[in-house]
Amino acid sequence: MDRWLSSFLIGALLSLFLPIVPSLFYALLFTLLSLIVGIFLTNKSLVWFCLGVAWILYHGAQYEDIWQNNNISTELLHKSSYTVIGEVLSIPQMKEKTQRFNFSITQFSGQVLNQPINVRLSWKSHKNALKQGQKWQLKIKIKPAYGLANEGGFHYQTWLRQHNIHATGYVIKGMSPIKSKASVRQHLYEHYQNLLPKHQNNALLLALTFGLKHQISEAQWQVLNATATQHLIAISGLHLGVVAMLSYGFSKLILRLLSLIALSSPRISKKLTVSSQVLFITLLTLVFVTFYAYIAGFSQPTIRAAIMLIILWCAKLLATKFTATRLILLTMFIIVIFSPFSLLSASFWLSISAVSTIFLFIWRYKKHVKSEHVSIFIRYFHVVLYALCFQGFLIFTLLPLTSSMQYQVSLVAILANIIAVPWVSVVCVPLTLLSVIASVINETSATVLISLAQLSLTVLWHWLDSVAKLSWASISIDHSTWLILAVMVFVSVVMLLITFRKRTFIYSVCGVSLTLVGLAYLHNKQSRDSIWLVDVLDVGQGLSVVIRANEQTVVYDTGATYPSGFSMAKSVVKPYLTYQGISDLDLLIISHDDNDHASGQAFLEAHFQVKELMFNQKNHHTPCLTGQIKKIGRLTFEVLHPTERQADHNDDSCVVRISDDKFSVLLTGDISKKVELALVDNYGEKLNSDVLVAPHHGSKTSSSKSFIQAVSPNEVIFSAGFLNRWNMPHQDVVNRYHQVNIKTYTTATDGRVRVIVGPEGYQMQTYRETHWPFWFAN
Repeated sequence: MDRWLSSFLIGALLSLFLPIVPSLFYALLFTLLSLIVGIFLTNKSLVWFCLGVAWILYHGAQYEDIWQNNNISTELLHKSSYTVIGEVLSIPQMKEKTQRFNFSITQFSGQVLNQPINVRLSWKSHKNALKQGQKWQLKIKIKPAYGLANEGGFHYQTWLRQHNIHATGYVIKGMSPIKSKASVRQHLYEHYQNLLPKHQNNALLLALTFGLKHQISEAQWQVLNATATQHLIAISGLHLGVVAMLSYGFSKLILRLLSLIALSSPRISKKLTVSSQVLFITLLTLVFVTFYAYIAGFSQPTIRAAIMLIILWCAKLLATKFTATRLILLTMFIIVIFSPFSLLSASFWLSISAVSTIFLFIWRYKKHVKSEHVSIFIRYFHVVLYALCFQGFLIFTLLPLTSSMQYQVSLVAILANIIAVPWVSVVCVPLTLLSVIASVINETSATVLISLAQLSLTVLWHWLDSVAKLSWASISIDHSTWLILAVMVFVSVVMLLITFRKRTFIYSVCGVSLTLVGLAYLHNKQSRDSIWLVDVLDVGQGLSVVIRANEQTVVYDTGATYPSGFSMAKSVVKPYLTYQGISDLDLLIISHDDNDHASGQAFLEAHFQVKELMFNQKNHHTPCLTGQIKKIGRLTFEVLHPTERQADHNDDSCVVRISDDKFSVLLTGDISKKVELALVDNYGEKLNSDVLVAPHHGSKTSSSKSFIQAVSPNEVIFSAGFLNRWNMPHQDVVNRYHQVNIKTYTTATDGRVRVIVGPEGYQMQTYRETHWPFWFAN
């Protein structure tokens, strides 16, 4: 059975990386293949492998074909607004006077849909708050699911697919609700929130009770990241396990009371058989765990934990024993059956890895705990030492997964978690859950329990905050360091799986692995020394370009910042630079003062050491004026425009030509045809460049024929937002480049676009085609 389950899961996982777009044809093909293999071959593992591939491809096809199945054109979807009817799926999250929520559309422009379409919407300044479970008629504007595509950043498009969300957008107008009755969870949440007194840790309390983390502040997230304790406020196996143990104790207490009553009642005594007691304990525990999972919104981590607990209970009821391997494989199998896209979730792999690590540690080191023929002091000392080793081993083993999210390693994780985990398990979670239950029964009792829960979180936060403030609390790592770390952890785990008598062999494997990684790192470093790179980042409707040569870095523009607080500098530029291991910027150039080019300046200056800022704002910056030339490494940065120190308008953009005397790239900001003609008159053929970053995102007001002819690029890159309302790059402009055989790239469809310049020439790479070309991310 283990081999069959493993084969199915391997097939499901590998199907994510097939170079195809999922369709019903491929799903049927692999299903048919499994039947043929099952009939003509005795190897059943291959049958299950094909079924695993077919299962994921089928659900991938269902997701891809949702628009076609409902006769809706995605090409025209963003150009109009639509009146829809549907149900609010989640508790709306209010932030900056904007509600964000998931909505299941059942009627689209008067048409009853064949399949519901799930969308994620925002609604600004809505007076009558939406509620989960209500049915509304809304006028909305949406786009198909999409996310930015850059190294180091959050993969929003994958996240949307994982949560089965097909589109994103906003509400233009809302009518009165068709069904005003809200869900029980919504009523519990509102009632509970009304009982909360003002407290700095209310956001943590709501995260532990209802699984809502949107109120957690940036400062609080920084503390959680620095101490590697994010898992404590994400309701998962730890929390459901605590609830299961509490409910087990509570059910045993009830049975104890019933047994006392049974002494005077033979009728009750006959019913209290061992099997009935086991059934009672199981059912009551299941009720409490299900209740906690429900108020947490049946999030995927809670569902995973609940599935594993149900398997354990079923095994107990059926008097069946599962090995640790079978328990994990069976849990993964059931999760993939009910939620196929869980395979895309980092939290899924964290949960599975954590459980596997726990079993591995117990299997390898359980004999090292001394419990007999020793004093109580020595016994407790061994228990504490065992707990410390366990926590350290767990953190070390999960390091490749946890550090891959923020490219940050917490050096105080053991110190923080060794106190925080038992405190949250024994004190915080029981108090928060009891306070929710009490809020339904008695408000006075609930208020007391809430105060105690807040006090417990205050004690926890005081500890975490103190640890996070240590100067050495965490360090940032780049992708190369992460690879070395991942290999070290992998080899260490292999060492534990093989008997200690083969330690010499394993040490050899470890040495070889680290040597290979080191050589690869040195090779990459030598490659970086012989080439220079220009990366046009995918920052939506805006511009940010990173130039790297000889371990030196220049950033041209920073992308936009939106009223919601979402910043491209924070969400795209910083993660990208961290991924590349960049902490210093030799030069930051701001082309002009528009939001979509300049708004991240202060953020980058706050988080990186900017050696020089070139900006035409009349402050104490280096001006960006015609004739300026800067040498950075082997590269020459020549300013071609403007002639006056102004930054207020598009035509004030700082135009820079980057060259190594052999190859060149031209950065143009938002200049219009007027400036283009002036540049042609002033420089003529000197404008000639191999690659051009198109003026003003491909607007109709730019990219004149004379300018294109003067620059004569081989490639042009448009930095523009996905299906943006200005229709940039305009099709006429794209055609203008195509007419003279210039290849075009657009960040909206290609993701980050890279120019790699070497001694013999240059090549173009895109994130979606070469770095992350998989169907589930595009």
